Amino acid sequence: MGLTACDSNKENAVEDVNDAQEELQDAQVELDQAAAEGETVGAEQEVVADAQDAAAEAEVAAATGDAEAAEEANNIDTDAAANEAMAEGEAAADATTEAAAQ
Repeated sequence: MGLTACDSNKENAVEDVNDAQEELQDAQVELDQAAAEGETVGAEQEVVADAQDAAAEAEVAAATGDAEAAEEANNIDTDAAANEAMAEGEAAADATTEAAAQ
C-alpha cells in the first residue's frame, strides 16, 4: 500500500508542477501582451521566467520521487498564482498611470 501512495504522491506532484507551469505560461502571455501595448513589464517577465525555471526543476525532481520536490510542487502553485497576480497588478497600475498621463 505504501508504494501506491508514494506513486500517487509523485504523480500528484508532477501534475501540480505541470499546472503551475501552465499558469506561468498564461502569465507570460499576459506580460507579452502588456509589453506589446507599450507597458513596462521587464521586471515582471524576469520573475515569471525565474518561476518557470524553478517549476521545471521541481518537475524533474518530482518525477524522480524526491520528497523535497513534492513539497515544492505543493508550494509552486501558490508561487505561480502570486507571480501572476503581481504581474497583472503591475500591468494594471501601469495602464492606470498611462491613462492618467494622457
